Amino acid sequence: MYVYEVTLSSGRTDTVQVLADSVLDVQSIYENLSDAYVTNIKKIVYVNQSPQLANTSFFRELKIVIGNGFTNAFVRVRFAKNILDKNRIIQLCKTHLMLNNKKVSEVHGVTTWN
Repeated sequence: MYVYEVTLSSGRTDTVQVLADSVLDVQSIYENLSDAYVTNIKKIVYVNQSPQLANTSFFRELKIVIGNGFTNAFVRVRFAKNILDKNRIIQLCKTHLMLNNKKVSEVHGVTTWN
């Protein structure tokens, strides 16, 4: 069983969580039982049931422009730790992010907002 987040639309939009074995099962149950349109289904792969207390030492937003060759993309990180320096951010992007199935090779810019 997996947890899926389902967005339904019928004049208004609602999002619900459902336990099911597959996306097809989720689609089938809503198509057969509901008048609402299924507009989005996301598989939840990680849930933190006990988040730690809020940290007040963060940047409100971190904006990063990444690239590999001829392709560029924009990444937004909310509530970024303000202990990170630019070199560490670049290293993390090159280590963990991919763009068009290739590792990120370039970080063109990093901007923080308090």
